[in-house]
Amino acid sequence: MYRKSFILTHLGYFDDSISHAQHTLNLFGGKLISFTQKFDLYFVIIESLWRLGKFEESLLMIERVENIARNEIIGEETTVMKEINAQFQFHKSCIYCFTDLSRSVEFVDNSIKLSKEIENDVLYARSLFRKGKILTYQGILDESLEIINESLEIGRKLNDHSIMANSLVAIGEIHRLKGDFDQALQFFDTALVLYQEIGNNYGMAITYNNLGIVYYSQGDFDNSFEFFTKSLERALEINFNFTVVESLYYLINILLSRDNLFEAKEHLDISRNASKDQQETMIYYYTQLSEAVYNRKANRFTSLGKAQEILVNIIEKNLVYQEINIHAMLNLCEILLHELRFTNNHEILQDLEVISDKLLEIAKEQISRSLLAEVYWLKGRLALIDADIDKATGFLSQAQIIAEDQKLENLARKISSDHDAILTEYASWKNIIEENASLADRIKASQVDKLVLNMINRATFDLEEIENDAPVMLMILDENGIPFFSYQFGDEDQVNQVIFSGFLTAINNIIQEVFSTEGSLRRIEHQNYLLIFSQIENVIICYAFKGSSYSASKKVEAFRSRLVSSPIWLDFPHMVKTGRSLEDDKFKRLENWADEIFT
Repeated sequence: MYRKSFILTHLGYFDDSISHAQHTLNLFGGKLISFTQKFDLYFVIIESLWRLGKFEESLLMIERVENIARNEIIGEETTVMKEINAQFQFHKSCIYCFTDLSRSVEFVDNSIKLSKEIENDVLYARSLFRKGKILTYQGILDESLEIINESLEIGRKLNDHSIMANSLVAIGEIHRLKGDFDQALQFFDTALVLYQEIGNNYGMAITYNNLGIVYYSQGDFDNSFEFFTKSLERALEINFNFTVVESLYYLINILLSRDNLFEAKEHLDISRNASKDQQETMIYYYTQLSEAVYNRKANRFTSLGKAQEILVNIIEKNLVYQEINIHAMLNLCEILLHELRFTNNHEILQDLEVISDKLLEIAKEQISRSLLAEVYWLKGRLALIDADIDKATGFLSQAQIIAEDQKLENLARKISSDHDAILTEYASWKNIIEENASLADRIKASQVDKLVLNMINRATFDLEEIENDAPVMLMILDENGIPFFSYQFGDEDQVNQVIFSGFLTAINNIIQEVFSTEGSLRRIEHQNYLLIFSQIENVIICYAFKGSSYSASKKVEAFRSRLVSSPIWLDFPHMVKTGRSLEDDKFKRLENWADEIFT
């Protein structure tokens, strides 16, 4: 009987597992099962509760079992005490992974340390997996991949298919977030085979759900619908209502995108049934989210009002599971943009700013870099609607830096392309502002509604062919805009003296602003050219080019790195102080570097 609870948990029958573990504890107590076996059963109940999305109940159970442990652990071996404490730390990290990532990190680090000390390889692998998942939620994808690969290797050594499959799903999720969909699908498919071999319905439901999200992110709603349906079937089989309502949320969105309100209503009824006894739980609020999107699509005045009321209520609850909060805020943004387009009411724009600030707060609290980058991008487009171009480009610069720091290349490139478009269309935006164009026209020009829809759909932007920049001129200047080095690429007639003088004028107009924002790349548009600035102490590198600033910025960073690590850099403080020129041989070396890096 003791082992049956573990088997049920392993296969994903969490309600049955809880009932059986509780029955075993009530029947035998401490008489026929050992001290450690009794606590193992408690941990089965704790895990089953949080896997079902019953986070508060799971935490209450932990508190109760900790009190039991304090009373009964006296006299037990130190290893046993560490084992039990490691389990507490692990399960707390799993619960807080959904509610408070900073606390989750604290608990999982303790679990990793303790499980390694007591040489519990299974718990150590599971703890590494959990740490990797936290890092994934935070957008720290490369470090997450490294840690989860370590968990995978331990799983292989132990021949533990559950650990292996869990790790493969997590690795697939990382590749999805990076935009490498083919790799993601391969990892999910491999994990699915392992789950099928061991009959783990919970794992199959989760993996089908992940496959659905990949296709959903690509806009392939046919395949997405198929896999979300499979996820739903498995989840219903084991009464795993959390994945039931999550899969239904996406299925309802797909059906609504096809204008199939009848089937969407049928799926909504299934979601309502799954959450009918789950008031004030995450399961209930996922159903509420589905209610809102259904009413939003109905597009009647009363239905839109009801959708808005539901979403506002969810947001005001400040739920511990941030995924629902984020979806609620983004769906509310879409409704408000729709309202703003037709009413031209500036107060609605202020409401959108408030929501974007709340999203920013969540991203910062959760230390979610990918979300943080997307929210800054969203704020940039909202700033365009508010006719503040400088503020918009500032937000986009922040967004790109964050995405690049986390190696979210596809996201960084899309943001950079958006930034370039604003600069090259600067005159058009000035006209929109000066003519006091309607908010509807500004929404259309900014395409903020498309960005919100992409964020709702969890669209991971496809990698595109990198458009190379065409180099025009490279300069190194002091803080007064006086050049120490200038180099024109290609045909000397490409940049005439008038344009060169124009470059210097443009540089002098922005140079103090560049020096006030140390550490970031600045860019401006001048006479159909783009200029990127990179500051090093009291010196600026300026690169003029045409084309993509994403590839241009990479070249500027490469040149900057080469310069500061060379002996030539040691001459610059003296040149800044005295106004002396760079020696001919060193000037020639910089020209060679420029040709090597930029052409």
